[in-house]
Amino acid sequence: AGVATMIFAMVFVIPRFAKMFEDIGHALPLPTRILIGLSNFMVNFGWLLLIGIVIFVVLFRRFLATPQGKLWWDQVQLKLPYLRDVVMASAFAQFARTLGLLIGNGVHVLTALGIVEKTISNELIAREIRNAREQVTDGATISVPLAASKVFPPLLTDMLAIGEETGDMAGALNHIAQRYEKDLDHRIRILTIILEPLLIVLMAGLVGFVAISILLAVFDLSSGLNV
Repeated sequence: AGVATMIFAMVFVIPRFAKMFEDIGHALPLPTRILIGLSNFMVNFGWLLLIGIVIFVVLFRRFLATPQGKLWWDQVQLKLPYLRDVVMASAFAQFARTLGLLIGNGVHVLTALGIVEKTISNELIAREIRNAREQVTDGATISVPLAASKVFPPLLTDMLAIGEETGDMAGALNHIAQRYEKDLDHRIRILTIILEPLLIVLMAGLVGFVAISILLAVFDLSSGLNV
């Protein structure tokens, strides 16, 4: 709604003020000139901008549908500060919950790892699970190759190692899943709490810039007429 309002103002409202200021022929303040320039660009080239955005979105989605594109996007997700924690908490919770349910119901560990690998959406994390599965076939435990991957955190691998030593992997994986599910809920709650005021501040800044730019021009014209 805020973006639609700004577009309406830039395309229909600002040009009327610009015509009025042009008829007066008075020099305008810099913010007003910037605003009018942006408005003229939207009026004259807005359709090209819209077409460019649509083409970019279509091509970007097709790129993400390719293996290279998906791998690149998964790498980006694991590099962004807060998104990285959300993605990893979700993947670890899903990994532990699914693997725990499969092992708890008697599925062989190698078969369970193969199923879990296919359920993880992030290709980098799925690749580490695949590598761990290949090493488990050589007689190693699950926790050791996962710890060597540098993707799975020590808390997860240590809890998994304890489950392997006590013979209760299903129980250990259940505790791991609960831990990361709580962490995921906490991070999403924080994100939703922060996102709303950020959007409000952003829209307030844009609307404030438009209002101040117009008011500056009006005050400048008024002072010029009084002189």
